[in-house]
Amino acid sequence: MAITGASYGIGTPFGAMLVAHGTNNIYEGVGNIIIGPNNQSSVVGPVRYLYQQRSNSVYEGNMAYGAVDLMLSGGGLVRAIRKKESLQLFIQDSINYEMAYKQAGKIALSFEGVVDALTIYSMNRETDNR
Repeated sequence: MAITGASYGIGTPFGAMLVAHGTNNIYEGVGNIIIGPNNQSSVVGPVRYLYQQRSNSVYEGNMAYGAVDLMLSGGGLVRAIRKKESLQLFIQDSINYEMAYKQAGKIALSFEGVVDALTIYSMNRETDNR
């Protein structure tokens, strides 16, 4: 929600997509844990299903979903956020901002890299199985 407030509403679509994709990823992850690894089909969340329906193809929908997921991840890491302990009185000064990844911890960045690598891996695997 900080994206929406900090951008005076301009970031609302970006923030909504972050929330939608994040919620969908949690839904699919928990669902796949519950059904177990022996099940042939995986859980498809409502957002991924929407991508599949809009593209009229499961493959193209999954590729679009993965691409948007990776773009949202990258966009979140490179967006400008206020530096810690910076002082801003009346105008926004670029000296008070830095890219988000500079404030992220090593564990958070590592987790983000692993999740993005898994997304790329699943997209490649689906391309190979096509």
